[in-house]
Amino acid sequence: MALSIRDIEHLAILLERSGLGGIEIEDAGQRLKITLHHVAFSGTSAHSPMNIATTSAGTVVKAEVAGIYVARHPWRENPFVQLGQAVTEGELVGLVKVGRIYTPIPSPATGSVVEILVETGTAIGFGTPIITIK
Repeated sequence: MALSIRDIEHLAILLERSGLGGIEIEDAGQRLKITLHHVAFSGTSAHSPMNIATTSAGTVVKAEVAGIYVARHPWRENPFVQLGQAVTEGELVGLVKVGRIYTPIPSPATGSVVEILVETGTAIGFGTPIITIK
């Protein structure tokens, strides 16, 4: 992984514009981690209304980016959430992998996971329903 300072600055700008709090990239035994401390990870302000749908069945969390759905980080043994698990607003409920980058999927609401709509490894597009919270 040969990134210049300009590449890293560009990544930081993209992170700030996207509202994400950080990014971690690993390649050929090298790792780069960028964390923006002034970006709030929790709360509904990070979610666009297009990516959250509230129905009688609960709040449906939708993908904000296209990629591969990942239920657990490769370094973790257990998935972020399971059916029936209580979650709080802003809690990490999954990841979307785009290349070597993992984009977090925060819960937009407090409640219980009543439905997991996609399996790990599934290709998802922008707006794909992922999890239902009630």
